[in-house]
Amino acid sequence: FGLKFLSNIDQVYGFEILSREIYLSIWIVVFFLLGLYFLGKIKFSHDSDLQYVGVGRLFLAIATFSFVMYLFTGLLGARLSAVSALIPPQSENSYLSSRATTGSAYNVAEELCGPAKYADKLHLPNGLPGYFDFEQGLACAKEQNKPLFVVFKGHACSNCKKMENTVWQDSEVMNMLSQKYVVVGLYTDDRTKLPEEERFISKVDGEEKDNLGEKNLDLQISKYQTNSIPFHVIIKPDGTEIKMGVTFKDEEFRDFIAKGIQ
Repeated sequence: FGLKFLSNIDQVYGFEILSREIYLSIWIVVFFLLGLYFLGKIKFSHDSDLQYVGVGRLFLAIATFSFVMYLFTGLLGARLSAVSALIPPQSENSYLSSRATTGSAYNVAEELCGPAKYADKLHLPNGLPGYFDFEQGLACAKEQNKPLFVVFKGHACSNCKKMENTVWQDSEVMNMLSQKYVVVGLYTDDRTKLPEEERFISKVDGEEKDNLGEKNLDLQISKYQTNSIPFHVIIKPDGTEIKMGVTFKDEEFRDFIAKGIQ
């Protein structure tokens, strides 16, 4: 859990020190040592001698080593959905690599309208193409006459990661998002500095907004009167908006995505 909070800081500020692979490797070592401790192979100075391994210790050791094996599959590209809320997300490259290996693919989306701003630092889940700036995404949606799918999210948001690794994995959802929508991911906790000409004084609190996360959060609060994440908005070509907060129900999220193209 200590590593989780360190990872959140690393992602928010874009240090790129504690990658998913490093994070999982540390967890694997820690839990492997814990398993050895349960078996009495490691002993601390205050521990008494272990004459035999009891049933309780044995089951704890089995569970721990099983968890180690599960984590190891994450180094090979597995999504690790059961702990996805606690670990860094897959990078775009590692996701595409695992997708090619497993053969689990959705249809490739059409070309974007142009290079996405901040794409050198940010990426959408599951290898989805898209934007990280609301105005740029909206302009592309108008150009292609497609609905805009906007998700307000955060690097440190556990529910965001859990949703993206559960309900977003539905093949029908991924095909609709990649083919029928222009997708925009707006990180509300990102600390990337805005260019001088894009900085502004907020009408919400009267303070200057000088980074990407503050800009996106100000947009969410001023336009939708909420700062809860994840928060999803579909904007149809005619301007109609459909909103949804957090859900872990596949069918509910699938129906929400389908409404935008009806």
